[in-house]
Amino acid sequence: MPSSGMYSKIWQWLAGFAYFLKQEILYFRKSRNRLLSLRKIKNTKKGKPILIIGNGPSSLTLTTEQVIRLRLQGAEVITMNNFDKMQISCDVIPDYHFLLDPEFQDVENGRSESIQTYLESHPEILLIQSSLISKPFNWTNQTLFVNGVQAVGLWKSNSPLKANTYPQGVLFSALKFAHFLGFTPIYVTGVDNSYYKNHFHNQLGEVIVITEGMHSYTNEISGKYDKTIPYLTRNMSDVLFAHAIFLQDLKKFSKGKSVINVGLTDWTNDAFPFGCLLPRKPA
Repeated sequence: MPSSGMYSKIWQWLAGFAYFLKQEILYFRKSRNRLLSLRKIKNTKKGKPILIIGNGPSSLTLTTEQVIRLRLQGAEVITMNNFDKMQISCDVIPDYHFLLDPEFQDVENGRSESIQTYLESHPEILLIQSSLISKPFNWTNQTLFVNGVQAVGLWKSNSPLKANTYPQGVLFSALKFAHFLGFTPIYVTGVDNSYYKNHFHNQLGEVIVITEGMHSYTNEISGKYDKTIPYLTRNMSDVLFAHAIFLQDLKKFSKGKSVINVGLTDWTNDAFPFGCLLPRKPA
């Protein structure tokens, strides 16, 4: 007889699948039409290098000179979210910019004003948005869409044309997008997680959490490691579990692909092999 835990897992999977089917039915026509342009450019960048700049603290070590040298090798650049607030954005103009997080979906909330101004001043940047967004940003930039339907926990897919199966949406969407277009190698920086470095067991078997210096993305643009948000300390086991899944997903994605982490700081994760392919600042 299946255990109660097995029944619970089956029920969770069925509930998730039902939610996925609901999204597919509701948004099928919209997603299908919006994904046509992306479908047509599959493998059009085959063999070209690309740099994905995430928003974690390790991205702050990136210099304009490093990007210029990669550009000379034919590399293109992907950025995301509030890249415009990083100092390097004054000199580095990306080829693609991802706006998938919910805070950027509502143009009335005021949070997107800064990046909107940045993108309007650089109409050559290709904007990437979710296929489910009710009203795409009416800016001067050309827009491509990735599938915004959620199927997290049901299966894994590396195609941006299919439902999103990874919980860390914008990063995995950028990785899948780069792979779909045929870019290789894929350089990444700003992919950081520090949860596993901030806990230990004492002699009584208790889990001790050191919140000082924990990177929780509460002030990622400035690179400061702010105090962790409250739920992290209340549910640390869940956070560590989520972090383990995050690393596992990244490693699974990179299998058979050339993905290289060039964000060499104490806070970056080791899901991808490290590389010093970008010249570093002299000591």
